Amino acid sequence: MKCIGVNITWITLFFICAPFGAGQSETPSAGEREAFTKAIAAAEPAERIKSLEQFLKDYPTGTNLSRARMALFEATVKTGKPNFDYAEKAIEANPEGSRAGAYSTVARALADSDQSLDRAYAYIKQGVDLARKQDANKRMLGRYLDTMALIEYKLGDFAAAEKNEREAMESVSRRDTMPGLEYSSRLGRILARRGGKNEEAADLLATALLLGDSRNDAEQLEDLVKALASANPQGRKAELLKKAAEKYLDAATDKAAARSKIAVGYARNDVQKEQALAQAQQAIDALTPKSSVESFVDFNRALGFVHSYQKNHAEAVACLQKIAPLIPAYDPDFFQRLGYSLEALGQDEAALETYLQGTLESPTPRIMDPLKALYKKMNGSEAGLKERISGAADAAARFAPKGPAKTSPSGRVVLAELFTGSECPPCVASDLAFDNLMAGYERKAVVVLEYHLHIPRPDPMTNKDTEARAKFYSVNSTPSVLLGGVEKLVGGGSKNTSKNRYDLYSYVIDQKLATQSPASVEVEGSLNKSVLSVKAGAKAPGSAGDLKLRVALVEDVVHFKGSNNLSEHRSVVRRMIGSPEGIALKDGKASLAEEVDIAALVQSLKDYLDKYEQEPPSGSAANREFKFKEKKHEIDAGNLSLVAFIQNDETKEILQACYFRMPQSDAAKPATH
Repeated sequence: MKCIGVNITWITLFFICAPFGAGQSETPSAGEREAFTKAIAAAEPAERIKSLEQFLKDYPTGTNLSRARMALFEATVKTGKPNFDYAEKAIEANPEGSRAGAYSTVARALADSDQSLDRAYAYIKQGVDLARKQDANKRMLGRYLDTMALIEYKLGDFAAAEKNEREAMESVSRRDTMPGLEYSSRLGRILARRGGKNEEAADLLATALLLGDSRNDAEQLEDLVKALASANPQGRKAELLKKAAEKYLDAATDKAAARSKIAVGYARNDVQKEQALAQAQQAIDALTPKSSVESFVDFNRALGFVHSYQKNHAEAVACLQKIAPLIPAYDPDFFQRLGYSLEALGQDEAALETYLQGTLESPTPRIMDPLKALYKKMNGSEAGLKERISGAADAAARFAPKGPAKTSPSGRVVLAELFTGSECPPCVASDLAFDNLMAGYERKAVVVLEYHLHIPRPDPMTNKDTEARAKFYSVNSTPSVLLGGVEKLVGGGSKNTSKNRYDLYSYVIDQKLATQSPASVEVEGSLNKSVLSVKAGAKAPGSAGDLKLRVALVEDVVHFKGSNNLSEHRSVVRRMIGSPEGIALKDGKASLAEEVDIAALVQSLKDYLDKYEQEPPSGSAANREFKFKEKKHEIDAGNLSLVAFIQNDETKEILQACYFRMPQSDAAKPATH
């Protein structure tokens, strides 16, 4: 068996901000935001209750009242003494359009802790009835019905639980893997308890166990298997998992991805050992130079996991270490599995470092337990472990590229575009990674554009052109990154994840820099008082497609501190010169000559922000008066650059890009209005 490398791209889906919408309040003050964050960070329920009660006293009319009261209720549930006054107030604080979700949250907290189940049922029934009355979307209704079925299951009403769980399952598409597996698992357990449908229950549990990792499913399936085939329960379990795998593979549109999931499921459940390796290798063999980085990582991860589960530790380490720099810190399973195989090979220090990487963003018991055990084995006690964990986090947060800035061996310039927001906490990792891209690559290798959006809350550096570019790419979450126009990478994190984001972005960029571009583009500008003159040209002889020349005016640094605490924002797009639609290339050529009055541009940015305050988009301010704490419409004319690029609007691919730093002059004074 082998692991291979391949030139590709990866879409990671974790820790993103969704648009500011109904049910969300306007931006809280910095003091309130910090106080709320500190209050909910308390580890012990009693301490959290005390902190949140103090928060409510300090901010009785703040924007986080509903969240604080719900967090208070959930903390009281953890103490075993739920305070329903907090629950009622949290529900009432929600607008009617989102109240069904609040009912469901209260009910689920009680159901998961097996407390006050009758009252939990009353809450979820109100939530489901309200959702049906409001004609809620099917997916959301499915979540509420799943909670109702869970409570009915725990109350012993298996017939009602089956009915509601089946309706919940109808609400998810085949692509909704996580809720689909959760609902299948629950229905399987309901049917097993209800009796009379053991075969269907076994099939459902086998599917959930193959594609998920639930101890409850494993125990329930073991009991069912014994009832169905007492003579050979392990053989029957293997047959059930194989049947589930064949059904899943037959329905899958991406056969290679399905094979990788099946392989891990087989190995994790210790069945079909030869098939596990065969399926994982078939997924690897399906990779091509045009495959995505997501596939490259997922398939090598799967093969590495299969080897690790089967105790082929050297092979496991070979696969997993190759992709370790591209794995986000939110994947504790990866770091636990790699660390386990390293330990098995006697490489304790490497295993310890691997476990430490897994603590950067997600210090769950899954990674902390083996970390503590290994550290104690190596050092005799846990003394100093906290400092070691803190040191790993500090090192990750202080990451900066080493050595001279990278050049382009082919002459291609890669355009890196970031959709971000100053109110977006997980954007921090991507913002800092982009800062490092500008330090780690010459501008003749990588050019950066950063588009600000009102996600998750209003951002004063947003403008109509940044919104147009988001629409062009169908971007609806932050952070979202486009490399070369076609490699879309979604997901971010805290500053501890910035090195991982940099490693991922640079991996893709380096692949692109190795290929020559069929196009050329140039741009220059001059400033006379407040008038900016821009000239740009593009050539793409022999290139097919809907080619456009676009030019962006960027402010190199804008100072503003939003809720994510970043105070410097770089390469901020202020305007797409001409228009976001660009200029079409004819006979492989295009040119642009445009004058921009900086004072008029400042006024247009101010007008945009003023209008946003006066007429916020539907749902964005939830009928509240919204005011920016600071409007960033002013432009420092001595702090400007131009970025030109050729893009194929059919494929979104960017063929070539270039950067021009506006020269300093006496006329380059800050322009304000």
